[in-house]
Amino acid sequence: MNSLISLALLSLFLPLKMSAGPVQLRPFDLMVVVLCAMTAVIAPRLPTRPRPVAGFYLFGAYAAWHAISAFLVSSENGIRELLQVTIILAFGGCVIALLPVLNLKRIGMFLLVGMAAVTAWSVVWHLQHGFLTGWKRLDDPKTTFTFLPTALGCALLFADRSRKRLYIGLWALLGVIILLSGERKALGIYVLITAAFLAKGRFSPAPILLVGAAAAASISLLAASNAYMATQLQSFIDPFDSRNSFDAVVRGGTPQSFSNSQRLFAVNLSKQLIAESPIIGTGTNGYTDRLAREFYYVPTFLRVNIHGEPLRVLVENGLVGLLLYLSFWIVSIRANLKSCRQLVYVWRLPRDSAFILLAVLVAPLVFYALFEGSGTHMFIVGLLVTLYPALINEVAVRRRSSSAGVAPAGNTQRVPVPRRPQLGYR
Repeated sequence: MNSLISLALLSLFLPLKMSAGPVQLRPFDLMVVVLCAMTAVIAPRLPTRPRPVAGFYLFGAYAAWHAISAFLVSSENGIRELLQVTIILAFGGCVIALLPVLNLKRIGMFLLVGMAAVTAWSVVWHLQHGFLTGWKRLDDPKTTFTFLPTALGCALLFADRSRKRLYIGLWALLGVIILLSGERKALGIYVLITAAFLAKGRFSPAPILLVGAAAAASISLLAASNAYMATQLQSFIDPFDSRNSFDAVVRGGTPQSFSNSQRLFAVNLSKQLIAESPIIGTGTNGYTDRLAREFYYVPTFLRVNIHGEPLRVLVENGLVGLLLYLSFWIVSIRANLKSCRQLVYVWRLPRDSAFILLAVLVAPLVFYALFEGSGTHMFIVGLLVTLYPALINEVAVRRRSSSAGVAPAGNTQRVPVPRRPQLGYR
């Protein structure tokens, strides 16, 4: 059960998928079906049944509107999106139902080691193919650059004193790998989390400026001897370079940055589509459908989905969808902060460590939602931010039980422990 959940999440970082008619299947989908069957047998026998947090219900409402909106484009499109959101919600429901018997530490370590292994394989693959930098040519494996900082950051924050140096060394190594990868949003995440650690959870601009300056200096040194890093640096400094414009690309020009060019094109087209249907949107996947029908002549790299989930939701699901989308984020982030404060109190960490934990957990999700294209991973991101409060609360309860000399949770037999109402759980 613990291994199945870990493998299901880890499979999302692997380039394994197959098409079955209009539906694209991943190992994740099949594992969720098995997990649902196991949950149906195990969950009714558990003495305690955690309830989902409020954000999970709001996420379900957004997912429902996402699926309904897909039928505005076509029946086939609607069925495909309905199946996708059903799988995601089923996975979240299973995690909540099985929470009392999950070994969260084991799952976390499995994901840490698994993502590290995928990252190492991805780096080796790129080196074998002659890419000394720019290690993001494999779509799914490159996602580990974004989410590995969460797993390693949690290990660093809660590690025993004897292991702190090991995790600090691994954190420094991860920074070098992310820098060479050229994955800009991952670098932003790494800089933000590193600054939070150096500032010890306090709002201080000095660590941010220090880490940012170190990252800028490192990129500049690499750019001096590497054409790819020079391009990445230029595209980061000047994302609105005229060579990224639609007119320049259509005339046959080569953009300074393909990703920046695609984003500029998407923003301009989105303005038109929002004006046409601001309330309910064009329908889920309506943007790419419009691209296929009216912009078939543009280069292939422009004919991809919007990179930035809030904008995509506004375009395709309208103001209704955007309000539902923002609602579960706002509610969940507030609940996460309360739960983080509770956990660091139980763990006897400095109070401001709650902000470090919040940055470690939420920053990668926010960056991914703002800068990546839509898909299964985007729904997992939304699901995680709604599940975090329940997961954090469970860790806090087990830590309190362990400190009080009571058998920790994680087994089917749980000893009830008097405790105060848990913040951030409901």
